[in-house]
Amino acid sequence: MIKDEVYDKLSVFKDGKSFSELLDELVEGSKAAKMARLRKYFGIIKSKKANEMYGTIKKIRKEFVVDV
Repeated sequence: MIKDEVYDKLSVFKDGKSFSELLDELVEGSKAAKMARLRKYFGIIKSKKANEMYGTIKKIRKEFVVDV
């Protein structure tokens, strides 16, 4: 169920589209924006260093135990 306040906010952007189409556009736009922000960091770490870090992360994850 969608709140009336949210429905009203979305209605402003509907512009003849169905709410499903509008929500799909918003979700896809959000994913694209996140990827654009991440892309500026691609390639910032050299492969050798990245592999070292990956090995360290794998080791830490393997040793990490959660008490439930």
